[in-house]
Amino acid sequence: MSAAKKIKLDVEQEKMPMELADSCETSSSPIFQKEIQCMLHGFGDVAEPLEETAVMVHKIVHAKMCDIIMMVSATAQNRGSKSIGIEDVIYLLTPDKSKLNRYLNHLKFKDMKGKFTDEPGHEDLVLNDIQETFDKSYKRIRICRKFLQCIKPKENLNEMFNSGANDPVRLKRLARAEFQTRDMNTNEYLLFSECRSVTFAKKPMKFYNWFEEVLLQVEVQPSHFGWESLEFLAHDLVAEIVDAALLVKNDQERNCKPYEPDNTLLQTATHGMPKKQKTSLTCSHIREAFRRLNYFRPITF
Repeated sequence: MSAAKKIKLDVEQEKMPMELADSCETSSSPIFQKEIQCMLHGFGDVAEPLEETAVMVHKIVHAKMCDIIMMVSATAQNRGSKSIGIEDVIYLLTPDKSKLNRYLNHLKFKDMKGKFTDEPGHEDLVLNDIQETFDKSYKRIRICRKFLQCIKPKENLNEMFNSGANDPVRLKRLARAEFQTRDMNTNEYLLFSECRSVTFAKKPMKFYNWFEEVLLQVEVQPSHFGWESLEFLAHDLVAEIVDAALLVKNDQERNCKPYEPDNTLLQTATHGMPKKQKTSLTCSHIREAFRRLNYFRPITF
């Protein structure tokens, strides 16, 4: 990184919220910087996101995930559990119905993937057979149903588990990804597809080392399902930051857009829409996105 970029990054960090800056001082080095750069592109940023932007997102995700680990550990301790599990994450996400639906959909996918890859003769299974044996063989979903029946006895669980496909946040992300790929060539699309597949779950030991310090401060440690859930929350947190940062970027570009004379409109009508040069997300976009997310959703973010 050049000296100019380092100076710029230092200035950006000084303007961050006080509680985040304090957390960043003790956080680990950006060991997931390359992965987060890929995630930024996969969620809507340019093909080569700025390094300082990835570093800031890395620090935000680390700080917020440390808070989440402390909260779910306290929840697990209060319910008398020896480890952080799916139940504690569900309790954390209860105020945010959209994120809870995405989490349940993620668990359903994990169970379905395990059933198809682990059981012999899985190629003979059909969807009806899966639906009939859903509650009997799907460990993660079975845990979810049992816990949700305790905390939400009047809730329609079938509707809750089937609403993930219609989640508005998920649909907006898919629509943005489809729009983003319209003008891509083969190589650009292959790169985009690889970035879309990058998650924290592919490097579990690296993910564990990322939070080694905070794990020494909690009495209850995550179980296998707990680590899977934390990996999902971290990945979804990056997506939320990019969602908000893109809105901030669009607002700024709309407010700073100069007046266009009528001949520009005529050119657009006769020669089609002019191709707009896409710009990278910057630290200022990330900082404002973080401020908005903390203001509007201080409980679950």
